[in-house]
Amino acid sequence: MFLINLSVRLRMMMCAVCMVLTTILLPESIYADMTERHGSNFHNNGAALQCDSLNVDLGIVEPDSIGVGEFRYSNAGNKPLVITDVFTTCGCTRLDMDTEPLPPGGKGVINVRFISKGLQEGPFCKRVRVMTNSETEPTIVFTITGRIKRKLLR
Repeated sequence: MFLINLSVRLRMMMCAVCMVLTTILLPESIYADMTERHGSNFHNNGAALQCDSLNVDLGIVEPDSIGVGEFRYSNAGNKPLVITDVFTTCGCTRLDMDTEPLPPGGKGVINVRFISKGLQEGPFCKRVRVMTNSETEPTIVFTITGRIKRKLLR
């Protein structure tokens, strides 16, 4: 019992020390960057990708069909946003998007198609990595989720 309490106390002390050291040693610019990244809606350091959501839920997808959804994003920066590359984790996922630079304040959409042909019934989760010229987060990963409905035998 004493060892468990000692372990808990040591962890609490380490957390407190980390917080103090972080406050003292990290430059103010890191805090400003974190605040800008998470607390502001507009960035003035270049292009800035901002997402409505990092998940596209396709709901229930029929077997041997195509589920369709949208990934919405905007440019919260002061320079044009360019999507430089997109990677999917599966050949069953197709993406359509505009390749033109997105002006500051502009909104964009990546159309998502999930092809369930030949895939097993049940839940799925596919990841899409989007690479951009964003100054704050050049790479983001969003997920495509849903469930393939059970195929009825006739």
